[in-house]
Amino acid sequence: MPRLAAGMRAGAASRRPGSRLVPRLEAAATGRDQRAAPPLGRPESGRLVPRSAWREPIGAPMDRAERFSHVSPAPTVLTATSRTETGKAVAHLRKAGRIPAVVFGHGIASVSVSLDAHEFDHLRKKVHSNTIIELEIDGKEKHQVLIHGFQIDPRHRQLLHVDLFALKKGEEVTVEIPLHATGESYAVVRLGGTLLHNIDRVKIRALPENLPDSFEFSIEGLVDFEASIHLREVALPPDVTLLSDPDEVVAHVAAPHVIEEPVVEAVEGEEAAEGEAPAEGEAKPEE
Repeated sequence: MPRLAAGMRAGAASRRPGSRLVPRLEAAATGRDQRAAPPLGRPESGRLVPRSAWREPIGAPMDRAERFSHVSPAPTVLTATSRTETGKAVAHLRKAGRIPAVVFGHGIASVSVSLDAHEFDHLRKKVHSNTIIELEIDGKEKHQVLIHGFQIDPRHRQLLHVDLFALKKGEEVTVEIPLHATGESYAVVRLGGTLLHNIDRVKIRALPENLPDSFEFSIEGLVDFEASIHLREVALPPDVTLLSDPDEVVAHVAAPHVIEEPVVEAVEGEEAAEGEAPAEGEAKPEE
């Protein structure tokens, strides 16, 4: 009898925290058009249903606006102080618990500032690359920024430098948004498969005020090991342009690993085992 190898069988998808490393922002570029998603079937009924019905959990209709996290109503606040130190002189800032940073953007002059190391380290663990931050410089000048990137000392795990991208009203930005799976998969819960996430972020272009926190997709359509969810099937708000490949597979279920145990069968006419005494009346074989 074949036996199933031990593996994960958790059916409920859990949310993933955003990546610690912040991807680089890109200038607005022409994106690919989204394609209409093909209809998917329910295993219990066998009928084809539209994408909207596929994404709705049974017994709890979901409005389109609820399929992606809304934009945070209030940006996160970060304080900064203007600095004149450059080069090796910034080492004194780090010893004093400050991090050198630069604020830059399209159509604005770069500004050199310093951040409180503890405040920024706490902030960066809670936000994503698409989180709008309200930067307050010297208690008066304010900018809406995104974290463009930061450097960390690989040996001491100390923050060395931060780049902040200043947003411009009416100008679209390109960012990567986290993907979160919801619901349960029949192929995982009933067939013993393992849910595999091919990608966990998607690249989009949108105005800063229209950037969502994340996108959600249901895995209820994964009813067997042949089914998969493509990026084109993930519901996106109308004011967002998809830049990633819409045909890219987001998630699928892998079949359980089966180990075949070998069966040893007795061979008919097998000679007597070596060392076995001959029966009475039989001649002893010559040496």
